[in-house]
Amino acid sequence: MFKESRFFCPYCGEENITDIDISAGKTQEFIHDCEVCCRPVEIKLTIDRDGNVFVETKNDEGF
Repeated sequence: MFKESRFFCPYCGEENITDIDISAGKTQEFIHDCEVCCRPVEIKLTIDRDGNVFVETKNDEGF
């Protein structure tokens, strides 16, 4: 099952959308290239028991 999630690029600040496979586990980490500036964004997400998705983003400097 997939769920759409939005996040802001830590480089350019633009909003991005990514699909999350919620059946892949409660904690996931992956890289998603920004749709605007094409830089790699580290994404760490956590899904709580109610299905809410919490997204943390980092750039290559850890911010």
